[in-house]
Amino acid sequence: MATKTATPKAAPRKAGTTSSGLIFKKTKTVTVPVLKLMPDQPVYIKVENAMEMSKQVAGAKIAGQTMEPATIMHCTNLDSDSECLLIVGKMLKSVIEESYPNQAYVGLCFEITNHGKRGDKKYNAYSLTEIEVE
Repeated sequence: MATKTATPKAAPRKAGTTSSGLIFKKTKTVTVPVLKLMPDQPVYIKVENAMEMSKQVAGAKIAGQTMEPATIMHCTNLDSDSECLLIVGKMLKSVIEESYPNQAYVGLCFEITNHGKRGDKKYNAYSLTEIEVE
């Protein structure tokens, strides 16, 4: 299996038509919705770019401690065919990086399920399944 080198590339933009008949092509999405992983509800995504760290939010704190920047991944939600941003938890990040070294996950499609915290564990448990879209 050949290893892919991740290069930032934008997902293809869709053309549209306004109610007045103006035809346009999207050139850049400025804001992207966050895809929330709800407990025990699978989501289906195509990974568009390698994981990266988000920007540090000035003054962001939880219980008096400064928050670390989140790991994010640009994806396409296969259910809605829309661009989205997935916040990747530490456990999910670890599973992806272990299973797909050298960012080989870019361009692949997955089913991801958040199983929530199990017992006294600090982190959520996830299942990750590579899928092929027909």
